[in-house]
Amino acid sequence: MARESTENVQENNPDALEHFKLYVETLYEVLFQWWSSVLDVNSYETDRHFEIKHKYQNSLFGNKEGRAWEEWNRHFLEQILKANEGRKDGKMLVLVGVEHSYWLRGELRKRHDVQLLEAPEVLPDIIGPRGSRPGSGEQEFSPPQG
Repeated sequence: MARESTENVQENNPDALEHFKLYVETLYEVLFQWWSSVLDVNSYETDRHFEIKHKYQNSLFGNKEGRAWEEWNRHFLEQILKANEGRKDGKMLVLVGVEHSYWLRGELRKRHDVQLLEAPEVLPDIIGPRGSRPGSGEQEFSPPQG
């Protein structure tokens, strides 16, 4: 569905597609310059940028694009819930592409059978106070040895 939507825009509104590509390139350029830690990547601000991007994308590419995005994210959510079934401690770390995080966090927050721990709550215990990039002068992340 997403490919069909892209082909439709390419055929019927190629200028809009070029503008969208420029928007996405610029968005990532800005985010890559701003992000200095995993906390930044997993922040409300990052989620908000990608929520806006996908609203714009869905408005440009149409219903099929929006449905494809929703179905793919629902698949992620189902897999997360399935993986957590029967776990004794009920804890799990989920890694997904940054563009999907805002959607998944939003859906997980709505559930009564899941307690979502937000990145700022748990990441400092795992990666240090900022989880910063090497050379930033802050504590660097190093994975456990052994």
